[in-house]
Amino acid sequence: MLGLLTVSLWLRATAPERDQPARAVVRPNSMAILPFVNTSPDTADDYLGHGMAAELTRNLSRLAGLRVAPRSSAFGLKETDGDPRITGRRLNVGTVLQGTIRRSGDRLRVTAHLVDVDEGFDLWSETYERDAGEIFAVESEILRGIAGALRRPQPAPDGVPTPSLDAHVRYLQARRAAREAGPEPAARALALYQEAIALDSGFARAWSGLAESWLRL
Repeated sequence: MLGLLTVSLWLRATAPERDQPARAVVRPNSMAILPFVNTSPDTADDYLGHGMAAELTRNLSRLAGLRVAPRSSAFGLKETDGDPRITGRRLNVGTVLQGTIRRSGDRLRVTAHLVDVDEGFDLWSETYERDAGEIFAVESEILRGIAGALRRPQPAPDGVPTPSLDAHVRYLQARRAAREAGPEPAARALALYQEAIALDSGFARAWSGLAESWLRL
């Protein structure tokens, strides 16, 4: 009797497992966008990565049912040991958007990865090689890609904030300076906003930034 019981237990332990039904994919409903890492040798281009992340944060916040960590939280943290999952857990979000940006002359190379914090794999990723003047188009394509990956309805197009690439560059540089503490960065931001407005007097975001700079001073 004991022998039969032993054989029965052995057969049960060594029998192949039955196929389990596939687990339904749970689409995360929270996200943090990290500043895109500048991979060009010129550190003066760091503003591009911060600017792109800021614009994506603003636009992704408009996706229905998606909670996006504020820039003040996401920009204050960096990946730990290259693992965005640690940053995601610290910010209590389900996904992290990270990427790189490199400007070489009039060309841009942008990579973007949407990482699942629990599983550690990419839900979506893409690489873009474009003219520098197409930066708004790249941001729109990233937005559409993420909305599709998360199966969220896409927000209505926000429109190009300015037709002047030079004005947009000054604006991004001003935003970067405005994040630094002290009167000197605030004065530098004010001057850059003024340059952006001189290049495009209808650039509403530059006017708004200029007002904020005056308040800081």
